[in-house]
Amino acid sequence: MQSKIKVKLLDIGGEGRYQSAWNLNPRSQKTIGHDLVLAIPNLILGRAECIPLPDGCVQRIMMERAPLRRAAVFEMVRVIVPGGTIILRHNASTALDPHGLAQQLINADFSVQKISIGCQELQQTRFDNVRGVRRDAFWANPGRLSKQGVVMGEITTPVTAMFAHTRRSFFKKNSPSVLTPYHSTEAIIEGKERVS
Repeated sequence: MQSKIKVKLLDIGGEGRYQSAWNLNPRSQKTIGHDLVLAIPNLILGRAECIPLPDGCVQRIMMERAPLRRAAVFEMVRVIVPGGTIILRHNASTALDPHGLAQQLINADFSVQKISIGCQELQQTRFDNVRGVRRDAFWANPGRLSKQGVVMGEITTPVTAMFAHTRRSFFKKNSPSVLTPYHSTEAIIEGKERVS
């Protein structure tokens, strides 16, 4: 079943920099800048490792300086539409490539460049035409991932099932005020889009 939710831009860790974005953040108030007490606009409560949105509903994902973990990469690929775009921006001062893991896992065309935001130099990696998770990427954790792989649109793959279990476990441990479950997120997004 196709999701009714269509999100044009999801800003993971976002606090309202991009006016049209939905901001995925575990906090409801801003933590950066001079507006620390203000509420984050267009908020979806949650974390990158457990995005409370259905499969294939986001056209573009932006992640700036939020922790980039393996589970977050799988979740971004799960929620992106086939052919969507993922943009990662992280500190470029380290000797290691901050997006090396994502480059190994995401099956997409990608480009890398150095950019500056304020006085901070960041590496931006842009993944265009996202096609899913690379099938050859499963060597990294063979105990939990199958070589059958994750192909965009498949709902019953081993990885999708593993993260569905993670989401269910997270919802059981946390109150709705900590993380917004799917149906509530749908109501928030659909309600917001009707109002705009």
